[in-house]
Amino acid sequence: MKSSFKLNFIIIGLFTIVFYTSLLGCNQSEIDPGRSTIGNPTVGLIISPLDAHVLTGQFKQFAVNAVDLNGKYSAVTANWSTTIGTISSKGEFAAPEQPGYGLITAKYQDIAATTQIYVDTSSDIVKFSIVPESGEIEVRKSVLFTAVALNAAGEFIRVNPSWSCDNGNITNFGYYSAPGSPMSARVTARQGKWEASAHLQVTTHIPHSVVVTPQTAEVLANKTQQFRATVYDAYGNLLDSAKKNVIWSTTYGTMDSDGVYISPAIPSAAVVIATVYNASGRAYVNSTSASTARSIVISPPNAVVAMGGSVRFTAQAYDSTGNAVALPGAVTWSANNGYISSDGLYSAVGSVYAGVTTITAVSGSLMAQVTVIVSN
Repeated sequence: MKSSFKLNFIIIGLFTIVFYTSLLGCNQSEIDPGRSTIGNPTVGLIISPLDAHVLTGQFKQFAVNAVDLNGKYSAVTANWSTTIGTISSKGEFAAPEQPGYGLITAKYQDIAATTQIYVDTSSDIVKFSIVPESGEIEVRKSVLFTAVALNAAGEFIRVNPSWSCDNGNITNFGYYSAPGSPMSARVTARQGKWEASAHLQVTTHIPHSVVVTPQTAEVLANKTQQFRATVYDAYGNLLDSAKKNVIWSTTYGTMDSDGVYISPAIPSAAVVIATVYNASGRAYVNSTSASTARSIVISPPNAVVAMGGSVRFTAQAYDSTGNAVALPGAVTWSANNGYISSDGLYSAVGSVYAGVTTITAVSGSLMAQVTVIVSN
């Protein structure tokens, strides 16, 4: 009897637990669907396009997206309103016939968003820029800048801006000329209230001349001498970056890649040459201290150059017995017609005339001359 009573009590208890568990589970399933219908509430609206421009009498389509708590975007149907022109229920704005400014508002549920609208005439500039906007330009080179103006329809508007620059020169038509030294430059165009700028880096890359120091040196047999090269462009600007491209050579003895000359066991006069692309410079080694320069000879001994052409001259010193020796000093070049550089490159340019030209080389107290025929 007692056992039967205990079994009945256990069965009733289990039934009660299952029953209440079922009720709790049923209540939970009834609540969740109700919560899911609440969803993720909208926390903001985004109108596109923002701060738009439109021509008088034209149309512009606007759209609005709702943003929820998770940052998710979704298109919604909003109530539209505007303070200028008209806007349809689908967000199509109709501009008035007169230019002006207004606000467009989209409202969805209890949230609103607003953007600006500018109604312009076809001659109103809404975007102003210049091309090119940036870049590099070689020293003393030129480039043409152009101002670009657009109206609200994206059409080009003809403009005549004022031009200015902080380095170099620029004409009233936007033709810019770079200065003679590397630097940065800013070119600016102004049209009414509009302003646009371009940024340039004036650079120099092309070696024109090389100066080797020391210009002369006496080196004993099996000894060394350090030479160094300085590279310049055509306008006298230093090209430090070009030093790493110097190639060293010599007419006698040995040169390493760092500009060190090594005299051989049997010394003799030598020319040290530093070359960078098409530019080169020279220095002179006298490995026999007993030899003294008595004369200098220019090579080539004569030349014919056309207008605008060029030819390179070199000078070599000789002792009293006709042996090549080091020059007594750096060579100074001059020409009575045309131009000759410090390293002996003659150019028939500038105010040059056809006829006979005299080339002069001076080293220490020694001088030599040759003639050049400049032809038409």
